[in-house]
Amino acid sequence: MRVLLDGWPLVHAPHSPAAVHLWMAWEALQQAGETVAVAWPAPPPPSWEAAAGEVLPHPATPRGRLRWEQRALARQAARWQADLLYGTAGLPLLSSISTLHAPAPEALRPRTSGWERLRLALGAGGAARGATLSSTTLPPPPHLSSPANLPLPRPLPEAFVLFHAPLSPAAWSRTLEAWLRWAAGSIGGSTPLVVLGAPDDLAVAAPHEIADTIVPYPAVAPALLPAIYARAVALFHPVPAVPWGSPLRLALAWGVPVVACDEPVTAAIVGPTAYLAPCDALRDLAAALVTVVVEDDVADTLRESGQARAAAWGSAAFLQAVYRAAGAGSR
Repeated sequence: MRVLLDGWPLVHAPHSPAAVHLWMAWEALQQAGETVAVAWPAPPPPSWEAAAGEVLPHPATPRGRLRWEQRALARQAARWQADLLYGTAGLPLLSSISTLHAPAPEALRPRTSGWERLRLALGAGGAARGATLSSTTLPPPPHLSSPANLPLPRPLPEAFVLFHAPLSPAAWSRTLEAWLRWAAGSIGGSTPLVVLGAPDDLAVAAPHEIADTIVPYPAVAPALLPAIYARAVALFHPVPAVPWGSPLRLALAWGVPVVACDEPVTAAIVGPTAYLAPCDALRDLAAALVTVVVEDDVADTLRESGQARAAAWGSAAFLQAVYRAAGAGSR
């Protein structure tokens, strides 16, 4: 089977749940022996340069993405003779190629322009015409490995707490308050909070003595995430989770203890293998994080139970959903 992935998130939102999910899908399909290519709206990042696929440049604007989703994707799928077009955002409303939609977010920000509203409406129509991936049919995270010839963009602290989520103002406000008011002072400067995908000029309104406990880190391609997670002492996720491309799944599979907001999607992903606290109780979330960082036995228990839970995940249900969407049936 020939599957074409929409590469827009891999270029323009490389650390987002959408990009992470596409990486997981790529890994699962490749391991199953399927032929996979990527449609690129710009030259691919270094970690994807070996991936097959055509580059058809489109500007990173609402109008440019509208043209990309509604015209370029369908044309590339037809030229490549794809059996399936796979995307995480909008899909072409008019296409002779079967489509599969995994609605994973790229960012959490208001969408107000006329072009963006039109893009979302047409993309939703295109997604509705095809199949939509259920949150129960996710592939497992890839193995803990990184390309040896791709260095990280900058050094990491020896140990740190990781925040990896779309950096909306609301999510960042909650995280910042929990970290600065209740966690940073107890954990100490030797274990800062690394904010993945944050701009270098991230403004932190914090007392001077704890302002240096927050380290902005640039967005990276999904293939580099294992090297970052390997150094984290915990994943702090005090915001609601997404089912597709969730960093919670990566953390469990890669042995990183999780402290997270207790809400339905998070609970469904982590089960009893994470330290959860109510979403509106930032002090409790911070206290849970301090416990995991300073008490090795708690961290070890979470690490082992998380890896055991992740070991039971498999790609069979995901692959069956892909085959059904492509009209290939069960294999």
